[in-house]
Amino acid sequence: MIKEFSLVYGAKITLDKGGYIITFRDLKNIFAEGDSRTQAIIHAQETLDLLLSEMTQDGIEIPDPTPLRKNETPIAASPKVAVPILLRKLRKQQHSSMTDIAHTMGVSYQNYQQIEAGKNITLNSLKQASAALGATPVIKFYVRDHDDSHYQIKKIRKKKPK
Repeated sequence: MIKEFSLVYGAKITLDKGGYIITFRDLKNIFAEGDSRTQAIIHAQETLDLLLSEMTQDGIEIPDPTPLRKNETPIAASPKVAVPILLRKLRKQQHSSMTDIAHTMGVSYQNYQQIEAGKNITLNSLKQASAALGATPVIKFYVRDHDDSHYQIKKIRKKKPK
């Protein structure tokens, strides 16, 4: 069985008073806003990164995202934040120590500790750490199906009387 580990959370984008508000279903009491849809999404990604980083520093368990629902927008943690969190989550799920993973990778404990701390991560070290954990990293791009100008034009056209 293959299990997916990700930090892509479903978000609801709402048009409100000339701007946009984004809320996360799986992460309570956080939101982001922006004058445009794109700006709101950028702020949501920044907010998500800050929240997950603070939770990690405070030793708070990060909830797994639930599957996206219809009409939700995927908001992903940046790779800089997501990679160390996901490596740690995977390692802990396997009940492995950092020493175990470092040994499997053929690197020092300190080297792996730096990787899991989010320092000195390269694509090669990510590949090696993932392999040591029996995982394969996958890179995805979420592309919005419309830009702000198209969205605004569509909204304006709907408002015109016939």
